[in-house]
Amino acid sequence: MHPLIVRLPNHLGDACMALPAIQCLAAAGGSLTLAGRPWSAALFESTGWPVITLPADRSASIGVLRSAVRAQAHNVESLLLTNSFSSALEFRVAGARPSGYATDGRRLLLRTAVTVPREWAGDMHTVAYYLHLAHAFGKPMVPRRPRAARTACRCRCCP
Repeated sequence: MHPLIVRLPNHLGDACMALPAIQCLAAAGGSLTLAGRPWSAALFESTGWPVITLPADRSASIGVLRSAVRAQAHNVESLLLTNSFSSALEFRVAGARPSGYATDGRRLLLRTAVTVPREWAGDMHTVAYYLHLAHAFGKPMVPRRPRAARTACRCRCCP
């Protein structure tokens, strides 16, 4: 995998539930950099992954992302764990080749647009939702997950 910038969810609980998917991406050999709200640096500091703190101002956020992309040299990809149009736009303008779920009318901005699983409309656990996206993006190995997430994932590499 090329260097990968992972856009963290905006809410603390969602960011915690995204950790198994992020670990999968790292296990698949990704050189990860996380990007998110200011509190995310403290939350993920023990992981050893660099964290880019994104300012609230959109143009400032794009500038920070653009600097991160340039620092990685070339072939930087990004995976958006957010579902918003604005996050896809920020990453696209910054040159980070975003991939993510095809939600909120952002399909054209995404390098890889992943269809939201049908189970999400039902009782799919958020951990499984993020794992599904990680699988679709990079086909990584999956660490042990909570029982609710295991039953929702139907890929061949999950236990």
